[in-house]
Amino acid sequence: MRIDPSSGLPIDPTTGRVGGTSGAPTPAKQDPAAIGGQDQAHISSDAQQLSRFASALKGTPEVRQDLVNQVKNALNSGTFSVSNAEIADAILRDQFTPGKTGQ
Repeated sequence: MRIDPSSGLPIDPTTGRVGGTSGAPTPAKQDPAAIGGQDQAHISSDAQQLSRFASALKGTPEVRQDLVNQVKNALNSGTFSVSNAEIADAILRDQFTPGKTGQ
């Protein structure tokens, strides 16, 4: 018995066809290029939006140097001030933000 190397199915010695089937292979088993079709891909709107966000992030610096310089200058000049209420709010916000673990 011979085996068709592309499908792994036995070749019928009387007909010379794979698996003794009659007729041409079903379109589902054919290569789309062989039947004149083309491969297609559909990208969801969510994936397109994610791609736009990723592109926008690539242009954003990881460190906002202008703000870092602003705070540095304020600290060096002694004009940087934070109220006790702002500190307490930041601590509470950090402790109770979902997904964050308190340290």
